[in-house]
Amino acid sequence: MVRPPPAGLGTFLAALLALTACGDDGPGDPGSTESSSADDVPAVDVEPAEVVPESTWSNGTIEIAYADGLTAMSGAVYVKTDDGHVVRVDAASGEVTADVRVDTASDDDHYCLGIGSDGDTLWACSAGDRTTDLVRLDPESLEVLDTVEVDKVFDQLTLPVVDGAAWVLSGAGAAITRVDTTTAETTTLALDRSCYQLAVLSSTIYATCAPTDEVVALDAGTGEVTAEAEVPGAVNVSIGAGSVWVGGSDGVVRLSPDLQPQVLYDGLRAGAEGDVVATDDDVWVRQPAGFLFRIDPATDIVTSQYVHDPPLSGGSVLGTADGLWATASDDDLVLRIDPD
Repeated sequence: MVRPPPAGLGTFLAALLALTACGDDGPGDPGSTESSSADDVPAVDVEPAEVVPESTWSNGTIEIAYADGLTAMSGAVYVKTDDGHVVRVDAASGEVTADVRVDTASDDDHYCLGIGSDGDTLWACSAGDRTTDLVRLDPESLEVLDTVEVDKVFDQLTLPVVDGAAWVLSGAGAAITRVDTTTAETTTLALDRSCYQLAVLSSTIYATCAPTDEVVALDAGTGEVTAEAEVPGAVNVSIGAGSVWVGGSDGVVRLSPDLQPQVLYDGLRAGAEGDVVATDDDVWVRQPAGFLFRIDPATDIVTSQYVHDPPLSGGSVLGTADGLWATASDDDLVLRIDPD
């Protein structure tokens, strides 16, 4: 996430600039198309109620080169590395049990981010010399079972896998590709903007679009935009506690399912080098400078900051039944965290 840009990124960014120039199963379903702005949303105090030292929260570290994206299934945590590997870690012991390079590019600097699971299937991006594919992996051996041509954007960190489909931002981020997890068949929904990250429910897709400073909600079946919100520098997005949580250049914004801004955590930024992950009970904000912050969505209070000395590079965060996991990509580390 914080390595030098991969080969081909200049073309991707040029395309971004060109484009910007020209259910009932989760928080809820957005209604008709609406547009809102985070300019007037109330800001809350981001000073943490408690600072938790490493000696209290650390359950150990695992050395994995360029460790970045995270997902979990069946008692294992899977790490996507910036040099093209997927690494399987036993969640109970912390032991590395498999390590396979899934990228096929001959140039090590041509890489991609992206990994995800629905608990039954495991998917990761695979950077090739000419394009970026999606691969389905055997959860035990990490053998590549399917390769799907999707022309994935290199920096979509999380691959949502929901209701039998994996969702990918394609091209210059101006299209969403749905990959059937059983048949590997694809369908494409067009966007009229370029976006970076996705969060998905059965009925609704949320996309963050930093070039146009917005978040959009789309009907998962038709691709129709049903709601929009202005969030400067919108990058990270996650769904939890009945809300949509977006990391932008001003801080983390809590929005309703129809993208009405509710709360701004002014200055609490995650950015492209960090992560925002929401559950029904907690919201985790990973950043390079302050490492990890915990928000209680019931009270909107920043309850804790988990600190590390010396400071770590950026990375991702993941909550599992075995605790909390984080990566520090430039430090080649996976960290096991006791959140309590």
